[in-house]
Parts: sequence; structure tokens; C-alpha cells
Amino acid sequence: MSEAKNLLIGGLWKNNSALVQLLGLCPLLAVTSTATNALDLGLATTLVLTITNSAISASRRWVPGEIRIPIYVMIIASVVSCVQMLINAYAYGLYQSLGIFIPLIVTNCIVVGRAEAVASKSSIPLSALDGFAIGMGATCTMVTLGSIRELIGNGTLFNGADQLLGPWAKALRIEVVHFDSPMLLAMLPPGAFIGLGMLLAGKYLIDQKNEAARRTSAGRFCCRAAGRNRECCVNKDKRLQILTRLRDANPHPTTELNFSSPFELLIAVLLSAQATDVSVNKATARLYPVANTPAAMLALGVEGVKEYIKTIGLFNSKAENVIKICRILLEQHGGVVPEDRAALEALPGVGRKTANVVLNTAFGWPIIAVDTHIFRVSNRTRFAPGKNVEEVEQKLLKVVPADFKVDCHHWLILHGRYTCVARKPRCGSCLIEDLCEFTEKTD
Repeated sequence: MSEAKNLLIGGLWKNNSALVQLLGLCPLLAVTSTATNALDLGLATTLVLTITNSAISASRRWVPGEIRIPIYVMIIASVVSCVQMLINAYAYGLYQSLGIFIPLIVTNCIVVGRAEAVASKSSIPLSALDGFAIGMGATCTMVTLGSIRELIGNGTLFNGADQLLGPWAKALRIEVVHFDSPMLLAMLPPGAFIGLGMLLAGKYLIDQKNEAARRTSAGRFCCRAAGRNRECCVNKDKRLQILTRLRDANPHPTTELNFSSPFELLIAVLLSAQATDVSVNKATARLYPVANTPAAMLALGVEGVKEYIKTIGLFNSKAENVIKICRILLEQHGGVVPEDRAALEALPGVGRKTANVVLNTAFGWPIIAVDTHIFRVSNRTRFAPGKNVEEVEQKLLKVVPADFKVDCHHWLILHGRYTCVARKPRCGSCLIEDLCEFTEKTD
């Protein structure tokens, strides 16, 4: 629920495509001469975003990474063509008015950007919600700008609404002020730029006021962590700088466990408990060519699995859990790893952290699995301090922006594994040393 709320707030306000990212300016400035035109294109864009995000999320597992962008564009173009035909059939007057700006949705950076940033990494419901939220955020901006320009230019609101909603909508037209002649400045491109500037300034002032109120009333939220006295977390701006630097240094992070399917990842994560990724990869390099499906693994039996993983700690109990998991997957899930937290945590040897890793890495869920490395980094930097891994996880989910959530687990774990190590952290070569609140830094 919190993730859905973050997506809605992000799309409508915090990451508004028009007012924050300044995307889609061509249609934004061109079609907002009236509120009706703006509403029509906004709804069309929302429909395209919702459908394309859902389609791309549903097909992402079968799309090779090397050709994903052309595939995304083909999906977007197909959906836009269908939406264009719908507008042509049911709102021909608006279709003529909007002209080329409907097919231009195909090249809109908003649509392609959400496909790459969210839909290709998230579940279908979250992807659809993200598309809807981003589309509605753009729609609200367009309608607001269109209303301002129409009101100042013609003195009316929702003129021509019948072209979109039918004859009954003529009653929606409101004449606020009677003009003998329209105010051309508001209706022409300069008026669009002036109106957009006013909206940008208004959003900035509101954000500044809200931030000041937040700091005054709540300030930084505090907590007790790692047996120390209560200390404040770093502020929002510093967290964003930390995440941005980690992303710039590693734009496409992933796990260091070798796998080629959700099942292989599940088994590898299970084996990695009390073991290093290197030792697990050595074991699975021998195991997976022989058995990399539940049926094949079950055929090996407990003793057979032990032979391949005996170099890993706790291999006896792990082999038993592997066989139990394979049997449950075959009997209850058709031999497929379920994309469901409760079902995963019901498997022998699978806890919340393992389920989080599988859901995040195999299925692209925007969740954060917290291990000892992430726990250490979160507390040392004061990014999201907590007494235990559950508390750190909840705070990370609260403070990490939606656009960073899918990859945050990998950035933090790699940073803790190679830079912010347990003994003698390598602060001298740390990307975020100047942003870190750790009081016992080393050279």
C-alpha cells in the first residue's frame, strides 16, 4: 500500500512529468489553448501510459535486453494507433484540433521513460498504477494550464466540451468574462510559456513551504540504532545525493550470484546464507548444468544435492531444504517460483530477506532486502538507521524515492561489501564520504 501511495504522489506531484521533469513540452504548450483540448490529450496520454506500462511489464521477461527499446517503441506505437483511432471515431472534432500531437505520443519521453524506468522492472499492477499516476499528473497540469489560457484569452472555461463528451456537455461551457475580442497573447505560444512559468513557480513555492513546515514540525525523524544514542537521519537532499552518486557509479547494478532463472536465483540465495557469493557460484557452476529445474533437482535427491554443495557451510540442512522446496514448487506451483511474498516465505528455509531478494532481483519488485551490509551502511551513514534489519527495511522503504527503489538494494549491499566494510572501512576511496555521518572514519 505504501508503494502504491508513493507512486500516486510521485506521479501527481513529486515527479510530475511536466512540472518537475519538464517532459512532453511540445504537446503541453501546443494543445493547452483550451481546457477541453488539454483534457483530451491528457486522457489519451494517460490511457497510453497505463496500457503500455502494463504490456511491457507483462512481457519484460521475454524481451532481450539488447533490443528492449525498439520493442517498447513498437508496443507504444501500437497502443497510440489504437487510441488515435478511438479519438477519430468518437471525438472527430477534437481529433482534427489535436492533429499530429496524438501520434507524437509515440516519441514522448514520458512514455518511453516510464517503460524503461518502471515497467521493465516492476509487477503489472505497480506498472499500471505508475502509468496512470504519471498520466494523470500530466493531465492535471495540461488542464490547469489550458484553463488559465482559455480564461484569460477568451473569458470562458470548457468551450467545446461537447466535442469530447457529447452534445450534453455544451452545458459545461462557462463564460466567466465577456471579451469583445480574444486576448491573443494568452492563446499564442508566448502565453503558454508564461503560464507554464507561473505553474512552475507556484509548485516551487508550495514545495518550499511544505518542506519548511516539515522541518519545523517533524524535523528529521530520529531513532536509536546499533546500541548508540539517538541520532538524526540525514536529510532528504543528502539522501538523494547519496543515491544519485551510487547510481552514477553503477547505473545497472545486480546481484553477484550467478543465475539464469528465478528458480536458480532462489536456490542460490538459499545457499548463500552463512556463505559467500563466490563459494555459492562455484557450487552452482557444478550443480546447475546437471539440475536447474525443480524436477531435475528433485531427481538428484538430498544426497545428490549434497555432493554438489558440500563446500558450502550448513550444506546438510540446505540440501534438505532444496529438495523440500522443489517438491512444494512442483506440487503447489506448477514447478514455477511464485511471484508472491507469502508463498515464498512459506517455502522451507526461505525468510523475509530471501523472499525480498527473489522478488526484487528476479521479478523487479521495488523492495529492499536488508542484510548485514545494508544494515551497516544504513546506520553508519545515518541514511536509515534502525535497531534491527526490519526497522532499517521499513525506513528505507519510507525514505528511498520510487525511481531508486528497484536498484537500492544492490547499491547499498555492494557499497557495504567493498567500501563500507565492517573493519577499517575504506573511507578514503568512498564515493559518499563527504555525505556520510559516520564519526569513526578512516583514511
